[in-house]
This record gives sequence, C-alpha cells and structure tokens, in this order.
Amino acid sequence: MIGSMAFRGTDRFTAGYYLKAIKRLVLNPAGFFRGIPEDEGMKRPLWFLLTSSIIMAAASLTQPHERPLLAAVAMFVNAMGMPYIFSAIGFSVATALMRKPIRYSRFFAVYAYASGLFVLVAWLPAFMWFGEITKWIFIGIGLVNGIGLKRIQAAVLVGASIGVTFIFFWLLASLLPFIRSA
Repeated sequence: MIGSMAFRGTDRFTAGYYLKAIKRLVLNPAGFFRGIPEDEGMKRPLWFLLTSSIIMAAASLTQPHERPLLAAVAMFVNAMGMPYIFSAIGFSVATALMRKPIRYSRFFAVYAYASGLFVLVAWLPAFMWFGEITKWIFIGIGLVNGIGLKRIQAAVLVGASIGVTFIFFWLLASLLPFIRSA
C-alpha cells in the first residue's frame, strides 16, 4: 500500500512528493517500485535525482577538501551522470534478456530513484560503501518489482553493471598517468 500511493495524483514534482518518495522507498522499496506507472516518463525521476544530487553536493562542502567547490561539483556530476550510464548499460542488457518490450524511461526511473536515495548518505566517507551496496540492492528490487525481471535476471544485470564499473575505473586509473604526463 505504501509504495502504490507514491504515484497517486498529479505528475508534478514538489518538495512534498520528494519527501514522501524518500519515506516510501525506505519503508517499502518493492511496493514503491511496483507503484511506478507505465507512463511515468523521466520528469519526476530526474527531478528526484537532481534534488538529491544538489543536497549531496551542498552537504559535501562540510567535509574537509583541498578544493571544496571542485569536490562538490565533481560529486554532483558523478551523482547525476552515473545513473544515466548504468541505466543505459542495464537497459541494453535487459532488452537482450527479456522477450517483452521495456520503456527506457521506466528503467531510468528505477536507477534514478535508487541512486537519488543513496547519494544522500554517500557524501559521508564512512557511509560511501554502505550507500553503494544498498543502492545496488535497491536497483535489483526495482528491476524485479518495477520492470518485471526475474530475480536471476536482475542479479545478472546488477553483477554486470558492477563489473563494468570496476573495469571502467581500473582502465581510468591505468590511463591517468599517461593523461597527466601529456
């Protein structure tokens, strides 16, 4: 019941909607993702992610950094960009796994809501790993309950996404010395 109420009424994004969405995601993530309407679009999930990313970037300014504004901007860009990248990768893999059509906007909504919830704690160094791991669990819950993947399909998709993340950062780290010397 809690999750299905998250989308009742207008499709406008408001502060009230944002706070209710956080509450419903925390209390009943499966119900929340089941309640995403087929025609959700990308507007509210994008605003949810944007709001959380702004809050996280602002909160990160309270942490000691050599260049705090640059760190906050980098965290904001990361918080906004990674859900797009992972939802695109996941969408490509999911369309290959499933025999039914999936709307990208619905797929993006799962990643945006899960990511938006957990960037709120990710700015704290002690909670970074907790936030990352729990975000992927919530994405898996959303893939099963919001998209209709089987649990094994969702697990493969989450595993592939995490693997791509490690490979990407490993390649980036190995290329960094060459980029810096150029």
